[in-house]
Parts: sequence; C-alpha cells; structure tokens
Amino acid sequence: MSLINMEARPLDAKMVTRRCIISRLKEVTGAKYRDLIDQKAGGLLILLPQELQKMSTDLKEVTKLSLIFLLKIFLSEQC
Repeated sequence: MSLINMEARPLDAKMVTRRCIISRLKEVTGAKYRDLIDQKAGGLLILLPQELQKMSTDLKEVTKLSLIFLLKIFLSEQC
C-alpha cells in the first residue's frame, strides 16, 4: 500500500493540477469533472449529504440519480 499526500482545494479553485478537489455531490457536473481531468487534478473527493436516512424519498431519489449519472461519466472516462 502506498500513501498519497495532496493539497486539498475547493471545486472552484484556480489551480488544481496535482491537487485533490473536494466538492459536494450537488456541485459536481459532468462538465466540471471533465474540466478537472483536463487540468490534471490529482483526485476528487465527493462529499455526500449528511443523514441520508432522514432525507425525504424525493431527495434520496435525486441523490441516487446524481450518483448514477456521475458514475457513468467516471466509467466512460476510464475507457
């Protein structure tokens, strides 16, 4: 196992090369993800909403669909 040590930056940071970007799920879009790839970001940490069990059914569904959408983008970029 290897250790990784990176400086963390917010999603709207100007300089992201070789830095870990931290963002809320609702802020990450396909275009923003591709922009981070183009800028050679070192990593992306997506923060999920707190207390998922207490969320309304509609909000849980929106969160689930957002995750599925992002996963499809992530997987398509890997090929």
